[in-house]
Amino acid sequence: MKTLPFVASVFLYFGFAIAMAEEKKKLEFSGYLQSDIRFIVEDYRGEKPGDGYRFELNRNDIKARLKWTPHDKAQGVVDARFRFYGFNESERLQDLSRSTKIEPYDFQLNEAYLAVRRVPFQWLDFRIGRIIQSWGTADMFNPTDNLNSRDFSDPLDYTAKVPNQMVELAFYPASFLQIQVVWVPFFKPSLLPPSAQLGFAVEKTQDNCFLRAPTPPLDRDQIEMLQGLFASIPPCDLNFTSADVRTLKPSQSLRNSQAGARAKFTVGLGDFGDMDFSLSYYYGRFSFPIAYTAVADIKTGSGRTMDVAYTAEVMYPKMQVAGFDFSLSPQSKYVPGFFGEVAVIFPEKVVFGLAVLQNGRILENLFMSATNVPSTPFVKATAGLDYTIARKLYLN
Repeated sequence: MKTLPFVASVFLYFGFAIAMAEEKKKLEFSGYLQSDIRFIVEDYRGEKPGDGYRFELNRNDIKARLKWTPHDKAQGVVDARFRFYGFNESERLQDLSRSTKIEPYDFQLNEAYLAVRRVPFQWLDFRIGRIIQSWGTADMFNPTDNLNSRDFSDPLDYTAKVPNQMVELAFYPASFLQIQVVWVPFFKPSLLPPSAQLGFAVEKTQDNCFLRAPTPPLDRDQIEMLQGLFASIPPCDLNFTSADVRTLKPSQSLRNSQAGARAKFTVGLGDFGDMDFSLSYYYGRFSFPIAYTAVADIKTGSGRTMDVAYTAEVMYPKMQVAGFDFSLSPQSKYVPGFFGEVAVIFPEKVVFGLAVLQNGRILENLFMSATNVPSTPFVKATAGLDYTIARKLYLN
């Protein structure tokens, strides 16, 4: 009788081991650790000269990606990143009691989606969740890739994107054709680097006197009129406060959703290999903010000093993009591969307006406006080639 529990335990152990082995086949884990330290080797950075020769970055990342495939027709993906910034951000005594100030960090969920293949039809795939899309065939600069906004928090990383919630349907009506439709319910703007605020900063001398104001998107005559206004006042008598720049976000309504569609073709060219090309369309918004309004309020008192309060608004205009891309991979090892993209962008017109006030009253002769973004379509294009030498050296 004592052998029964032992035999049962052995069977349970081996059953659990087999189940774990099968589960490992369904799980795929990858990741990396990265440390990035940067030092500024110039002496001009910021609003005033002499801001340089210092550490600018001490960043440490932990990246992890998990794929779970419980069935050959279903897959779940989670991609996350922990980032430690490495600089002490405490400014007040109470900050010394907060670990997030002494050791600042953040967590970003890059992707978390469910993908289902060939269900309920053999010619249909779909993905839903937090997704990063990659359209186009070129390297890094992809004019046809607009579903995800760009992440420029690190100006040296040209490939980073802002993840977003999406619903993607992929149809396969023929062996040479794939049709992809993507719906993005919510708009998310590009993540800008800390230096972006310098675009609205007033430059000052080392004596803290006025040197130069940001140039507004106006006509040349209007700009010269503004420059003449401030040039008539002694620089040290002008006290500009820090610019207050506000963003005008689109409402979270259905009409502000983004959408994209792409038809991808594969054509055999015999000895030249296969050629892939796509026709695409995107309806959404510019992910970078565009200057919309600005107000300079000059307050004069009994003394000589004039305080200037500068406020501005930026917006994200709509745009439509019609795109074409291709890639050719010849079978011959002596012929390089070719790729290219062309995007025709149809922007929404944006008119910039600027008003100058004195003690709260609008100066009529200094109420100006000009077209910042015309509605004229424009083209972005890129082309290139790649070649592999002896399987170890890749040229692009």
